[in-house]
Amino acid sequence: MADISSFRASISNGLLRPNQFRVELSFPSFVQNGTTASFLGQFHCKAASLPASTVAPVPVYYQGRAINVAGEREFQPWQIMVYNENFLIKDALTRWSNGINNISNNTGIVQPAQYQTDIIIRQLGRNGEIVKSVKLVDAMPMEVGAVELDFEANNTVQTFPVTFVYNYFEETGVNATSV
Repeated sequence: MADISSFRASISNGLLRPNQFRVELSFPSFVQNGTTASFLGQFHCKAASLPASTVAPVPVYYQGRAINVAGEREFQPWQIMVYNENFLIKDALTRWSNGINNISNNTGIVQPAQYQTDIIIRQLGRNGEIVKSVKLVDAMPMEVGAVELDFEANNTVQTFPVTFVYNYFEETGVNATSV
């Protein structure tokens, strides 16, 4: 029979904390200040998640009754929240978006390998060790969100959201040897 002592004994590594993580952004080579933005991103990424994926069901019907069979795996857009200190990261993300589709003339780089990069999310243990890594393969920003301004927003730090799309992810311990 399980009791509180058994539960406590089952905890051998102290359980993971959602605030112990690091996001490693990487920018395409055409992005001015991309290297600096990558460095700052690991400190200024306020919130993120380990991404989800879904195997979509495909209903197959027989005499009016459906059975579900496995369809294709789908990867939902991934979002982070970034602290805004001096617009360096936001400007780098906007330059990245402009390289994909320029805001003024609707042109952009046509080779995906030139505008997509890999992004790594690392779950850290209580002592800073990496316990899980997820690499978003071929990521690109889908939306560089608004920076909200508000006279009543006292005692807060300015942030903005960024939404990425990617082709798939690799995860340590599951389908990648190292990330």
